Amino acid sequence: MAKKRVSRGSVIINKQEKLKAVFNEIKKDISEESFKNKFKEMFPEAWDRIIRKYNEYEKITKPNKSHPMPEPEKYLSNLYKTNIEKYKSS
Repeated sequence: MAKKRVSRGSVIINKQEKLKAVFNEIKKDISEESFKNKFKEMFPEAWDRIIRKYNEYEKITKPNKSHPMPEPEKYLSNLYKTNIEKYKSS
């Protein structure tokens, strides 16, 4: 029986460009919640892709085992936390 795998490709296509666009939109209110809301508003297709990838991992992961992708909301939180300093200064 073949091993099940998650579809190939990035979770977010052109991630850096999208992050830059979101941070440029929310220059005044750079909170985590405003980032998440603006990202979902500006890039609904990317948000859907994050959810689809997460669901793929959930589907192929055995019960009581973990997989490398965090939940979709946590994924956006991680994006915010890892990129805020880079875009705050620019």
